[in-house]
Amino acid sequence: MPNPKFPLQRRLFDLLSAHYKSKNQSWLKQYALDQGLAKTTAYNHAGGHVPVSFDAGISLMQRHRLVMPALLSFDTDVVPDWHHHAEASSDSISAFLDRLLPLMVNMGNEATGLYHFCEDQPVFWLKQMRILALFKFYFWKRFLCNDPAWRIPFQENLDVLEPFHGYLRKSRQLRDAFLQAPRTECWSVGMFDKLIEQIRYTQDVGGFAAAHLPGLLLEQIEALVSNMEAQARQGANDFFANQLFATGNFLFIRKTDANFLVMLQEWPAVIIIQPSGETNHLAQRVGHLIERMQPIGGGAERERKLFFDRVRSRVVLRENP
Repeated sequence: MPNPKFPLQRRLFDLLSAHYKSKNQSWLKQYALDQGLAKTTAYNHAGGHVPVSFDAGISLMQRHRLVMPALLSFDTDVVPDWHHHAEASSDSISAFLDRLLPLMVNMGNEATGLYHFCEDQPVFWLKQMRILALFKFYFWKRFLCNDPAWRIPFQENLDVLEPFHGYLRKSRQLRDAFLQAPRTECWSVGMFDKLIEQIRYTQDVGGFAAAHLPGLLLEQIEALVSNMEAQARQGANDFFANQLFATGNFLFIRKTDANFLVMLQEWPAVIIIQPSGETNHLAQRVGHLIERMQPIGGGAERERKLFFDRVRSRVVLRENP
């Protein structure tokens, strides 16, 4: 059987079939009856060889209460608990950390390549600084998750409380695994811009328990920038300045049997796992991106200084226009 031309469509039909099979029902037979399709056409849809329309695919997902993260992370060896995937997690931050942690911890023995692209938030590096990491979790919980329990001002010792204590503990493990792994990092001069805007926004809405906290967070960003510059100077890993491409934030992990693409945007993040054959094109594209970036590690002293001078020039709290 040839490889599917539309792998996500194939994955959608596999997931629906697995769910119906757990109920001793035939999804494909029901689909053909509902759509008035011949068996051959239904099989071609299920195999990802003939496309269904985008609207039809979304309609199937909505009808069966299937959300996109479940589709993207579907493991064909496991029939998921349907409602667990369909319902929003009460703590998606903790769920994401729990899922990412074993992948990162085991990465050193199995990964053949690790690439970290950071356009506007160096997630793993933020975990070096306790208060920065704590603020980021607080901002997510209060303003993105809209958790009413955390409509309280930010303070330095929130990590004595759960869930923040657990977040930071897992974050330290993630940070250590990440920093120990051989990797290629691609940074942007604007990689702290969104974080600085989040500090300013929190300040504007009266979200800090003490007036010195915004300045303290900026000091922590400056200290983190110095740590990152020192790492690049050591040249133990490959470091590049990205001045050309809007890559977003992602971690790409290459393994022999599968590739992992971890989207590091604002919550909820998504882990996409695919057989390496299906993502070899992404590995090639990553290589093409890096070829056109400016090395700033090791002996590239002039380029590194120019890059970090530009980063530091942006670490200020700008006034509202």
